[in-house]
Amino acid sequence: MAVQRNDSAYPKELYLGQSTNPQQLLRKTNCYAILGELPSQIKGKVVLRIGENDAIILQGPPPHLPQNLVCRVAPVYVTEESGSYAVPTGVICIRAVEGSEIEELRSQIEASGYRIEEIPGYARHVALLTSRSGNVAHALSGLERLTAIPRVVAVEPQVLRAMHRKR
Repeated sequence: MAVQRNDSAYPKELYLGQSTNPQQLLRKTNCYAILGELPSQIKGKVVLRIGENDAIILQGPPPHLPQNLVCRVAPVYVTEESGSYAVPTGVICIRAVEGSEIEELRSQIEASGYRIEEIPGYARHVALLTSRSGNVAHALSGLERLTAIPRVVAVEPQVLRAMHRKR
């Protein structure tokens, strides 16, 4: 997947945590992230590394790159109060009401543009999803469709987090 340049494809805000008191994350428009190793063709100022090579946050807009370059680009979000950075991975955690099974919702999940990657054996009402395209923007843009599925009680994007001190 080549670098995606359409910044408007990403939601301006994401919410994490319990629905009664979710944490709001705001999109930071002056940087982007590469998930995984940084391809040598991408030059830019590294703002922050999360983990060994889990995500690399770079300053500025994503550059134009050849179509054959394979890399995963993600938006960067931040919490205003702590300055903590969060990078969505494109994985979505979905939870249905206790006592139901995600398999019962498979056709509705797939009709919403997602595929089921994993259903834990100990929690059959929970699943990890990705968009059919594998694109982070597609995964984030369909959260409301997943929330609208009957018996779904929680939908949350997986994010990689790191602290970054405000200056």
